[in-house]
Parts: sequence; C-alpha cells; structure tokens
Amino acid sequence: MNVETKAELDADENSFNSILVLEGEPVISGGETVSAKKGESVFISAGTGKYTVEGKCTFVLTKID
Repeated sequence: MNVETKAELDADENSFNSILVLEGEPVISGGETVSAKKGESVFISAGTGKYTVEGKCTFVLTKID
C-alpha cells in the first residue's frame, strides 16, 4: 500500500493488522502512537478499531478476511 499523506484503516474484531514498512517512516496512531522505519513491523490487535498511517510511505498490510 502506498501512502502519500494519510491512510485511515480499521482493525476490526475479526482480524489483527500487521504493517511491514518497505519505504519511508510512517507514524501509526490509534490507541497508541508509534513511529516505524523501513524494515520494521507494527502489530495492531484485532478489535483496536480505526487507526491512521501518516507520512509518505509504502507498506505491506497483512490481515485475515
């Protein structure tokens, strides 16, 4: 997924979300706020709800549908 400025995502009750950063240094905000760099991953628990990924970046989003 490519983000130019901001993406709004949702980790609903059915699945976790896992973000693997390929390029850039996004800030991921929901219940907590974390920064990530290229090669790092961030785990968002199922049921967290809506969260944002801000900053120009490219990442792989993994979740169960």
